[in-house]
Amino acid sequence: MDIKNNQNYLDALTSMEKAFSTVPRPKTLDSCHCCHDAPEKVVLLNTGLKHLSGQPLENFIFSVFSTIGDEESFKYFLPRVLELVALGEFGDWCSLGLLGRKIAESNYQEWPDPLSNSVDSMLKIIWQEGFLKQEISDDTGLSTDLLCMIGNAVTDIQPYLDDLFKVPSHAAIVWESEIESARSGKVFDVFWENEVNKQTVINWVLSKEVEDLVMPVYLEILNTRYDYG
Repeated sequence: MDIKNNQNYLDALTSMEKAFSTVPRPKTLDSCHCCHDAPEKVVLLNTGLKHLSGQPLENFIFSVFSTIGDEESFKYFLPRVLELVALGEFGDWCSLGLLGRKIAESNYQEWPDPLSNSVDSMLKIIWQEGFLKQEISDDTGLSTDLLCMIGNAVTDIQPYLDDLFKVPSHAAIVWESEIESARSGKVFDVFWENEVNKQTVINWVLSKEVEDLVMPVYLEILNTRYDYG
């Protein structure tokens, strides 16, 4: 994704950072001593939030709520995590789908409105500006990763699927990624956990309306990809 200069993204990021500025930096991180050593925690606790890179945060997100951290520490790190997702700098080790599960597990929608609303806004920006408005020549799994992340995090994935009707080229990418799994009653990404949203995606992929939308685009993609002439 390349949205670092996108004004909608910058506005959402500023709003999110302002909302979360009231969340204090954790002074300690409770953890399993066998799973997390002192240097790892020193990096998380002593590095300025905007300077934290993907690797320590991915390690934290992978284990948060199980062997390290709690809701308050997750809340503190989340704005930087979502910023890195938007910039395409998160997800090398910790799956985006797993991040979505952690967001849901945090019960973020019960946080004060400025915080929860800013999380929802950033998820929409990542989808609409970071995926739907980006030119994609070859899908590298981004569509399924983002769909799984958002589908695990939010209560209703349908509005995100509705957005795809405005961009048939991207709808075709999602459809191609998911169609074989959907025919077996499954979704592609193994980290899906929200069963309601999972079924919504399956129904969307298998619908005649979506097939009619994407098939002309998909056939053109195949023609270009394999140079049928």
